[in-house]
Amino acid sequence: MQIKNRTIKGALIALFLQVGSHGQAQTNSTEKLVRDLYASVSFQPGDLPNWEEIKEKYFVEQTIITLRTSKEKVSVWTVDEWVQDFVDFIDNRELENVGFNENIANLKLMQFGDMAHVLVLYEPRIPGIESNRQGVDSIHLIRVDGSWKIISLLNEIPTSERPIPEVLR
Repeated sequence: MQIKNRTIKGALIALFLQVGSHGQAQTNSTEKLVRDLYASVSFQPGDLPNWEEIKEKYFVEQTIITLRTSKEKVSVWTVDEWVQDFVDFIDNRELENVGFNENIANLKLMQFGDMAHVLVLYEPRIPGIESNRQGVDSIHLIRVDGSWKIISLLNEIPTSERPIPEVLR
């Protein structure tokens, strides 16, 4: 009976560790996808993001992206429209010559089963231009066929009236 109990205890401990590490691996892959997205839109001078790869790797076809485009206005886009806006931003500011970087300053992840929500505090940087500008993205993900994909991305720009959420400070 003593051996049997040890075997059961060992099996339960192994199962607990497996379930625990599986959940952690899933969480890490969700966070990794978000971190990789920000890295994918960042680029060095003379280089540009691979937009087709970004669309395929990170988003479902029906993803909706809502960005703050001025103090009073938000724009709602498909992924293709968001990409076009990003391309226009790069072209209008001639960023291909200097590069662009979007750093994640902080993120908070909540995952439940096949859905996840990530709040991201990010800092866009254009080399040679000083900026203390930050933004907050709210990203919703779903696991589709074993892979995490973004289904919506909402953006807000902090102001004195709308400070960075406490959870991201």
